[in-house]
Amino acid sequence: MTAAAADASAPKKNVLQVVDDAIYGVEQRLVAVFLSLITLGTFADVVQRRLVAPDSKVGQLLARISGTTDEAARATLDHDVAPVVSAIVVFGLVLFAWMAAERDRPKPFLPFRGSAWVLALTTCAALGLSAWLMLVVPSSLFTLAVGSLALGGYVVSQVRAKENGWQGRAAFAALVIAPGFVWFALEHIPQGYGWGKELAMLFTLWVGFFGASVCVHEGKHIRLEALERTHPAAAAHIIAALGHLVAALFAAFLAYLGVIYFGAQQQTGGTLSQTGLPDTVM
Repeated sequence: MTAAAADASAPKKNVLQVVDDAIYGVEQRLVAVFLSLITLGTFADVVQRRLVAPDSKVGQLLARISGTTDEAARATLDHDVAPVVSAIVVFGLVLFAWMAAERDRPKPFLPFRGSAWVLALTTCAALGLSAWLMLVVPSSLFTLAVGSLALGGYVVSQVRAKENGWQGRAAFAALVIAPGFVWFALEHIPQGYGWGKELAMLFTLWVGFFGASVCVHEGKHIRLEALERTHPAAAAHIIAALGHLVAALFAAFLAYLGVIYFGAQQQTGGTLSQTGLPDTVM
């Protein structure tokens, strides 16, 4: 059966189901965006702190292994030896990752032997350039550049793949996610990368909320499964309805608490310390 025939034979959805599916698609994409921002913010915070730190963790490890205690020798390990060792280790890990990825493919990523080495060198060069830019470019512009590359790559991949519904996904990324990300990067990302932890905690909460909603759409939310399996089949629909009712009442109670919290935060008018976002987003 072709895809068109399958779509024609599928039962038609009512308005509520169409709206629910649309919200489900938006939530899926927001979860992906938030997880990406969590990764980017946390990574940037850790890297920037290590770049500006006066000491080196690798240098400390080398000093401990070699038994070096002299301050001049320690300084040499921190500033001369540790960066070289770190670069070698990172290159080895990246090379191993590319070689492992190519092992599962029928042909290498690039049309010649040793493509994993070229890709590893390119990746490490990009990481080094990114680390340098983090020191000389305002964090808002750096975040905006990285996010723009990621969103652009996503849109291009959707256009090239042309899978079912690709127009909506590409349009949503270009017309909704991209402007929102530009506004957030320019308005709420301060100098430095200390906002990474705050952003990670904020988006972790929202990933949990959207993830719970996605589970409800897929029928994987918490319900009275034990009663459904132990009671007679004739009462299964009643028990299932009871389980949905309990879940709905619990969700309504949480929504009520959320409204109270939102109102209290609006009265105080507080903002988050790093990004300046209002407390109501928590």
